[in-house]
Amino acid sequence: MLKDTKEWIRGRLGEIVIFFTLLHFGFEMDDLADRTHDRAPLLHSRRGVIRSPDARGVKTAHVQFEFKTKTKHERWRGGGKDDPVKVSARVEQGIDRRPWLDYRMAERRWRIPVVLCILAIEPAEILAATLAQLGEPRRSPNESFDIVNWDIRRFSRIASFDPQRLHRFFNSKEPRLLELHERWLERIPPREEVEKILKWLDVRQGEFEVIRQHVFDQIERGWK
Repeated sequence: MLKDTKEWIRGRLGEIVIFFTLLHFGFEMDDLADRTHDRAPLLHSRRGVIRSPDARGVKTAHVQFEFKTKTKHERWRGGGKDDPVKVSARVEQGIDRRPWLDYRMAERRWRIPVVLCILAIEPAEILAATLAQLGEPRRSPNESFDIVNWDIRRFSRIASFDPQRLHRFFNSKEPRLLELHERWLERIPPREEVEKILKWLDVRQGEFEVIRQHVFDQIERGWK
């Protein structure tokens, strides 16, 4: 089952850390992913069904959030001479192309901006950007992995953590942490418990205002 994989466990724990970090910094949050068990949230309409972002939040404006957890950022070395699009070497983050297309559609249907939040464990930070801020991605030339990628400089660093403690939280075999993981994966944990973990992780707020400004700009443009 998907829930038995290390990737799913890491991803769900990462979703919870990002979700409560946003709560910690003043958002009111609605966890859509928690209601779907081990499946992606879906948006249903008369025009069909598409994948929905993981959460919705409000802090003077409504936002849709998609959460991803990665071990590290990836280095793109510039590609080969046969690549159809030339992109210089850079550090990137990416997601699967199909969900990205769905999130763009969900953004238009709800008329609520989508913010992609990426928790990177090794650099111990959460990067975030609206889809509008990210713009067009570099599509992977490897057809076996249909990934879209962006320069991490298009993201804002909205939060940081103690690197050693964040790595320990995700990778430790300590019985105390494993028992905590088991509880968190079973059901959304109480806020007080997560706040203690965030304090231990030494969470610090970063460039939230940059994201908020991009959200407001997108709303004020009237989705034209």
